[in-house]
Amino acid sequence: TFDGYLKNVISVFLADLSIEHNRSINLLVQSHNYGSAFALIRLQLEACVRSNWFFHCAKEVEIKSFYDGGEPPKIQLMIDAIETVDAYTEKQLIGIKFKVWRNLNGFTYGGDFHVRSRISSTEIVSNYDNKLVMELIHFSTKISLFSATTISWVADNSDIGSKLLESYKLICSDQIAQGE
Repeated sequence: TFDGYLKNVISVFLADLSIEHNRSINLLVQSHNYGSAFALIRLQLEACVRSNWFFHCAKEVEIKSFYDGGEPPKIQLMIDAIETVDAYTEKQLIGIKFKVWRNLNGFTYGGDFHVRSRISSTEIVSNYDNKLVMELIHFSTKISLFSATTISWVADNSDIGSKLLESYKLICSDQIAQGE
């Protein structure tokens, strides 16, 4: 029978991948490779959402299908399912998705944001707004915190998980209060 092992391994792998994307974003920003750093943020968010969905919501057949090369549900369906879990009923993920998803797609696929950030009136240069770069780092750090929460749930350490989740919620509520 299915004992949850594969679910746990996939969940931790995806959470770890999300945290790795955060480290990569920071390294790319340090080396002024802002376009690539912005491109990774959507991938980081997707890895985090998938990690949570696999741990909290996926059925055995969905886990096995993914392991065998199948695709998980669309991100909106995963977020909807995650936000029915008691710990996540405050709907913060869906708020984040609605607010930033279009921009995340543009970051990943070379949209108008990258064009505007690389063209001046006379040349093609890296011209990314420092405030937006700092927002990228902040958002990526929040996603990493959420991913770490998933790892703590998998490790059956609800004390650490609860503390991490409360920190995540505090950061999100502070950002919402500031109108960011």
